Amino acid sequence: MAGGQKSDVLNGLIERRFGFRLDAACPEHLRDVAEHYQDKRRLLLWQLGEADALKHPDYAKAVLVSEAASTMLREIAPRRRKRTKRNGHK
Repeated sequence: MAGGQKSDVLNGLIERRFGFRLDAACPEHLRDVAEHYQDKRRLLLWQLGEADALKHPDYAKAVLVSEAASTMLREIAPRRRKRTKRNGHK
């Protein structure tokens, strides 16, 4: 998918399912959202246990939103160049 197209698809899904959109152009917003929903995931797992958390709608929302924010962050993050070996060193 071309840059931005994946973010549009994810935002459309989140908006239809949960009624809000993520600001795909703002890395700070995406980091905050990803961290918030990752914390919710951990809390639900701790409170309910894995089997019950997997059945809970708030856990599904936390997983979807945190993964969407992380994916959008990767989409807008600067690309790192692969290191090449020089004179036998990494």
